[in-house]
Amino acid sequence: MKTTYLIRTNALDSDERFVKTLAFLDRLGIETEVFAIVKKRSGQTRATIEQDLTLRRLFPSGGMLVLKLLEMLLRTAFYLLTHRGRRWYANFDFLPLHVLTALFAGKGNRPVWDLHEMPAPRIMTTPGLRHVFGWLLTHSHVIVCNDARRRALEDHFGVDLSGALVLRNTPGTAAWDIIANGRQKYLETADPARDIENIVLVGGNMPGRYVRQSAEVIAALRAETGRDLRLKIIGGNPLEDAGAFVSNTGFIPFSQLVAACGTGGISLCFYARTSLNNTLCEPNRFYQGIAAGQYVVTLEHPSLAEVDYPYHVVIDEEGFGQSLHDALLRLFTDHVPPAERLAQVTGQNALVFEEQYPAFAVWHPDR
Repeated sequence: MKTTYLIRTNALDSDERFVKTLAFLDRLGIETEVFAIVKKRSGQTRATIEQDLTLRRLFPSGGMLVLKLLEMLLRTAFYLLTHRGRRWYANFDFLPLHVLTALFAGKGNRPVWDLHEMPAPRIMTTPGLRHVFGWLLTHSHVIVCNDARRRALEDHFGVDLSGALVLRNTPGTAAWDIIANGRQKYLETADPARDIENIVLVGGNMPGRYVRQSAEVIAALRAETGRDLRLKIIGGNPLEDAGAFVSNTGFIPFSQLVAACGTGGISLCFYARTSLNNTLCEPNRFYQGIAAGQYVVTLEHPSLAEVDYPYHVVIDEEGFGQSLHDALLRLFTDHVPPAERLAQVTGQNALVFEEQYPAFAVWHPDR
């Protein structure tokens, strides 16, 4: 059966999860047609329809969200009326259309629900929305990012998701190789003793990522220890007025971003646990740090605790500043040499995205 893949994203060619999942569908021999609401067209040559919203072009500042959502739903509904196939929903934004699909689909044509995000708090707490969401979970083929999220959905909505596919958002083979090779090349010329003093933070300056707080802790450690500590912020928005020890790449292509991930011995990966979605997050940059054999410093997340990695350092969010200070201070004086760390992860392919294909192939309803 043909799959109709529905997604809202910034750009298809830079949405790594989409690219990797589409490759799985191609490998399985599933004819797939993509309908995408995008900010920037990618120039895909396959069976893909990309549309940008008229209201988004007219009002790019972020206003009129309800009308923009309505335009997106109307465009998508018109497309679905003229295209057949199993629906694959990759965003919550399509929820009204998803409900209609599930209502009218037969048991052999249930939609796929790719839950790479947790539902919004209002869905978790509003009885009517909870009922609708729980019903959809039992009338869809469900994909989740990790077991912690699967268990949370079961607990909150009282459903059995033992048949759901866990598809971790780990780097694909190409990205993994770029990171590992880039790290190896970097270490060939870098001073091993200085590697631990170069700290990277991937994703840019975003709310809830503790970027400025991290820079302040590193500034204090520079003064306290006399070490020439450096913080490189890779991708995304820059951190302004943070001191000469902080550098920013700004927005860069994905290939450059993953290549830059390995230019330091420590990777900071923080998500404020202000929602269930953030608490159970599984960021790609966590795995990028693993691919580079770095010390990866995070807050406490049950989803990340599932990953067996000896150089994962967990700090306390409540006392963030002091906890990060103490963790970094320990690493500066007690750490495994960088080449040894990289050698431990090189050739260990269990976390490469493509290793999940056999499970995907067994799970897929049209296999």
